[in-house]
Amino acid sequence: MEWTPIDEHTTRIFMIRHGEVENHDQGVFNGQLDVDITPRGVGHMERAAEFLAAGGGAGETGETGVRRLYSSDLLRTVRGAAIISERLGLNETAQAVPDIREIHLGEWQGLSFEEVDDRFPGMRETRHADIMNYRIPGSETVAELSARVVPAVEEIAGRHRGESVAIVAHAGPNRTVLCHALGLPLDRIFHIHQDYGAINVLDFSAEGAVVRLMNG
Repeated sequence: MEWTPIDEHTTRIFMIRHGEVENHDQGVFNGQLDVDITPRGVGHMERAAEFLAAGGGAGETGETGVRRLYSSDLLRTVRGAAIISERLGLNETAQAVPDIREIHLGEWQGLSFEEVDDRFPGMRETRHADIMNYRIPGSETVAELSARVVPAVEEIAGRHRGESVAIVAHAGPNRTVLCHALGLPLDRIFHIHQDYGAINVLDFSAEGAVVRLMNG
């Protein structure tokens, strides 16, 4: 895959979802709980690292030129960023940015879908009817998630004009950034899929962001 190299006014951001987590098959709302990645999740991050190291659409150079890494401060992204850093031969660890961590799900965190339905009957359906503004008890809303994530990513972009940067984050934050870049309302957030290890590529400039790859 190839695309046009960036100029000195543009930042290319590779926004990557963490790898598969240990309780992935239990239908648990993790939110901001710390869960580790599985061996398969390690593989997801190794695949992303290979994409950055040996292709990734950087043009004739055959590499992306990523030399700066960021992640959320949760274990599953910190581990993923460490795998990428090692593969790229970087001397510094990824900078952890709390503002790009996953959404806080309040009293749902750590519960399965079935447990949520038992303890909070009808609440999942009510939330999906107003996904942008509905507040689970003790949580933040999707609108609040976007309000902290998007400026944090834009600040990173502004700091690295003319460079390529990788950010290891989560499905929710990735989706809010993609919605913002595409001009989609946040009530469409679940119309954007993010696999474990998904790679999204966005070019940020003063004119806004251009999405070059989504869920790759």
